[in-house]
Amino acid sequence: MPAAQTFHAQTVYREQVKHSYSTAKPEISGKDVCIHRVLKVECDINSRIEEFEINHFQVTIWAGGNYPSCADILQLSYILSAHQNEQFNKKIAVYCSKNFHKSGLLCIIHILKAAITSQSVINIVRLVRLIKKIEPSIVPDCESYAFIWKIAEYLQNETSLYSNFVQ
Repeated sequence: MPAAQTFHAQTVYREQVKHSYSTAKPEISGKDVCIHRVLKVECDINSRIEEFEINHFQVTIWAGGNYPSCADILQLSYILSAHQNEQFNKKIAVYCSKNFHKSGLLCIIHILKAAITSQSVINIVRLVRLIKKIEPSIVPDCESYAFIWKIAEYLQNETSLYSNFVQ
């Protein structure tokens, strides 16, 4: 999608507004592990025009059915964390093509990374159960569950190596 292209989106809000029509002009950057678009959206909410930005990240390392490498998925997580810290009060949307559970796995990995890097105790089984209560299709199979454990093991090895150098 060219940077100059404008597209229209219809959004349905639950309580405040029934329908909101908006126009977004994306600014595209980066194509290593994700494509980052900044969408400037104007919404007509109760006869008031409100403008806000949505930082949209389209994951490119997970286009096929195979899982990406641990290093790539953690690089994406670090990009999202850095952007979230820089742009504290702005909205972020992460999109993985085809399957909803990929975006959900990214949420789990993001929580897992934060806990392991801060040396917190985390129960992966409990974390997955809590997330599955919200959305049951997030971890649909054993392969997805094994991927979470693989990431956790990789993170544990990375952080323990780093902590050995610090001490």
